[in-house]
Amino acid sequence: MKAKSEKNLFPEECLLREIHQQPRLSIGIPREDVAVETRLPLTPEGVAIVTEEGHSVYIERGAAFPMSYSDMHYSEAGAFLVDSPAEVFAADLVLKIAPPTLNELALMGERSTVLSMLQLSSLSAPIIRLMMKKKMTAIAYELIKDQQKAFPVVASIAEIEGNTALNVAAELMSSSGGGKGLLLGGAAGIPPAEVLVLGAGISGVVAAQTALALGAQLRGNSIYALL
Repeated sequence: MKAKSEKNLFPEECLLREIHQQPRLSIGIPREDVAVETRLPLTPEGVAIVTEEGHSVYIERGAAFPMSYSDMHYSEAGAFLVDSPAEVFAADLVLKIAPPTLNELALMGERSTVLSMLQLSSLSAPIIRLMMKKKMTAIAYELIKDQQKAFPVVASIAEIEGNTALNVAAELMSSSGGGKGLLLGGAAGIPPAEVLVLGAGISGVVAAQTALALGAQLRGNSIYALL
């Protein structure tokens, strides 16, 4: 009985020792070209989950500024801040949003791995040849399937797009956005705005649901997005 109780006293410490005995994975998060992409693949909360598993995360200084995160947010989550892109791309696994460029791939090592929105149809021949020469593993977010044969990353992006579309429309309708100062949901004595959603995919369904939640009226074919 005593041995059993002593064994149950330190489960977390035992787990940490087991993690440290395993090979650690180095993960690099480079700064994106803000003219093309402002997002990052991991938030500070995501970095904390990864580092707690014993892996190392290297992020380029200032990479999170376009997302309104400071370097301190990531360092407090356990990430290492580096000044050179070469230090980031030297990691075992590189996480990006935008497709890797030829210069970025040149900084990566042999048999390394990159995860990003590869957009295979737009990759140039020199990029593909360099990846083949280095025997790299490239994983495209947009091609990841779950057990139901669905594309969860694409679905999440479409959901965000549908939700954001109504926010953008509301801003454009405001007087500060150059509009007529209309409210999607209307007000006392003022009818709500009429919203037409084209398409009944995930983006269209979410946009229609958001419009209804804001009090707007759906018109035309957009009603079928909810059927």
